[in-house]
Amino acid sequence: MSSETSARRPNSGAVTTGPSSCTGRPPTAETPTRCRNLVELRERAGDQAGAEVLAVRAADRGDTRALTDLAERRERAGDRAGAEALYQRAVDQGDTGALWSLAVLRERAGDSAGAEALYRRAADCGDTDVLRCLAILRERAGDRAGAEALAVQVADRGDTDALTDLAVLRERAGDPAG
Repeated sequence: MSSETSARRPNSGAVTTGPSSCTGRPPTAETPTRCRNLVELRERAGDQAGAEVLAVRAADRGDTRALTDLAERRERAGDRAGAEALYQRAVDQGDTGALWSLAVLRERAGDSAGAEALYRRAADCGDTDVLRCLAILRERAGDRAGAEALAVQVADRGDTDALTDLAVLRERAGDPAG
């Protein structure tokens, strides 16, 4: 489970009319992708502070991918609260993939109930991979019937890997027939 699997809002390709919010110079075809490319160039040049400034500008323009990228930076820096706030901001702007990332943070923090609620919200938005995570959470919590029901839901949607996941978990727990 990583943010790489998260849903990303498509590039709008919008052309701006004022100065570029990324560079401060007159625009050509300002897009979220262009801002992210500038961020990557700054990072490669070793200018982490400059990369962060550009990423914040892109995020402030509504680029949810920039928000999730910033959240990942905060995670790597050990700032879980900052990461959660940025993921939540992305969720508030419609990035359902950020729900998954929030759920992972909550799960790592030991908040299984909070993680499950967020995974369910993501599943309600149509993310079937999240149902696999929920099945594993239910299994780890001792809710074998709930885990199996979720795995069957995923299988009914064409992904039988969830059933395999459960079988592996049960075999590792000493229940090869489970």
